[in-house]
Amino acid sequence: MKIYPVITSLLSIVLLVPALSDAARPQVRTHGVYSDFNTESSIASRSVVASCESNEAATGGGCNCFGLNTNFDNTNIGYQISCAPTGDGKSFIGFCAAVPGSYDAKLKGPGLTVYVHCLVRGTAVKSVTDLTETADLVETPADQVNESDLSLKALQMKRVLERQAQMLSEKMMQQNNGKMPQ
Repeated sequence: MKIYPVITSLLSIVLLVPALSDAARPQVRTHGVYSDFNTESSIASRSVVASCESNEAATGGGCNCFGLNTNFDNTNIGYQISCAPTGDGKSFIGFCAAVPGSYDAKLKGPGLTVYVHCLVRGTAVKSVTDLTETADLVETPADQVNESDLSLKALQMKRVLERQAQMLSEKMMQQNNGKMPQ
């Protein structure tokens, strides 16, 4: 007669363990910030920063040298110069330059999209379905990002990349004696 409670307890544990393990699964969200082109420079993209929200921590990120709506008929194709975490634990930053072999001074500077994958602190999901639904990509145009929301480290890195873009443009101008390659 003592076997019945033991079997019931074991059966309860077997049925509850999968539900408990799903409940402990962390929630991940991806934020993307993009710029389709740069009108200020035909050589370089804008410097773009993607950041996690206040209750999130960055777990990784990445960059693409085109924006969500980049039109390569009027935008130079880019290659990645920089794509890195900012060091604040919340942001990723990127920068692209025009591909020299296909560069056209009449076109706009390359686009750029930066992604940051964020672990939501203090939140767990109940099932794999909930995880998939909450992990959707949130993409924002770069001109809609409020720089006052960025950390000091992210702002400093953004300024460094903007200076690098300026130096790259000046260097290309000097190499070509003031004439931009076609």
